[in-house]
Amino acid sequence: MAALNDIKKRISSVGNTRKITKAMEVVSATKMRKSQERALKARGYAFTAFELLANLEQNKEVKKPALFMRPKGKKTLLIVITSDKGLAGSLNSNVLRKALAFLADQRRLLDDRADEAYSAKSATSQRESAACDVIVAGKKAHAFFKFRNVPVAKAFFGHGDFADFDEVKELTEFVKTAFLSGDYQRVVAIYTNFRSTLKQEAVIREVLPLKNQNLWEFIEGLAPEHGRYADERRGAADERRSDLRKSAVSANLRSSASSEYLFEPSPQTVYRELAERLFQMIIYHVILEANASEHSARMVAMKTASENAAEIVDDLTLLYNKGRQSKITQELVEITSGSDAVA
Repeated sequence: MAALNDIKKRISSVGNTRKITKAMEVVSATKMRKSQERALKARGYAFTAFELLANLEQNKEVKKPALFMRPKGKKTLLIVITSDKGLAGSLNSNVLRKALAFLADQRRLLDDRADEAYSAKSATSQRESAACDVIVAGKKAHAFFKFRNVPVAKAFFGHGDFADFDEVKELTEFVKTAFLSGDYQRVVAIYTNFRSTLKQEAVIREVLPLKNQNLWEFIEGLAPEHGRYADERRGAADERRSDLRKSAVSANLRSSASSEYLFEPSPQTVYRELAERLFQMIIYHVILEANASEHSARMVAMKTASENAAEIVDDLTLLYNKGRQSKITQELVEITSGSDAVA
């Protein structure tokens, strides 16, 4: 009887765990949809900003802002974006594995440059100038690098389940200031790109200096490839996106559009302000992609856990019923044997 009571307690325990994982699955699904909705709200602004950018680039008197220029420095600033929480399957491990591979490639590059140097002094100089600094967004990345004694220049936490634009302002300001200081030739972000509910991909993208091609990829990535909001990639917006792409690469189209806008206080000021806002939008979009991927991965993980818990409950229930039936059969045999003995 003690064994049957233990099985019954396990069934109750696993059943309670299933209720928790099922609730977490529903909550994660809701948060994932809200993260996608927030990303889609930025599409209208992004398209208009890109159109303005194409218009400004045709003006020969306007110089490109500093965010479009590659500084003389040779260092790389790496942004590693993970979640603050766990229970998201292999989401964070994929990002961190890619980050380690990127750092390993940088070290190999440094070693190759040092071998080609003519002296130990020049080798040291090249090693120092081509180093890679790491900043992290997310507690999982911070704990990961701290455990491996990898120096972290700056850590950012608490972007929330649905990141607000103001919440990422500290991160964008830090990255922008570091880049404009001239110490870094580029800024690279490693994060999880949300492609669909069942597919998230760890990617490496260069966010600074700004490039038209990179900007367009981010704008197109505001809508997922599959799922509920995938239609945002198609429909009436296709024609407009096609026109914007042409305006970004065709000097003739940019020239024909030059009379459409009157810039105040000046084209140069608008160009600079637009570049900063587009960069902020990129970082915000990257955080939203990471948020949506986190919630999607957690939803799938909790769904799998719920299904596994249901299978365990079924197996334990079958085992319990077999044990209970065996106990009943044994008691019937004992009663029948006792009755025969008395007779």
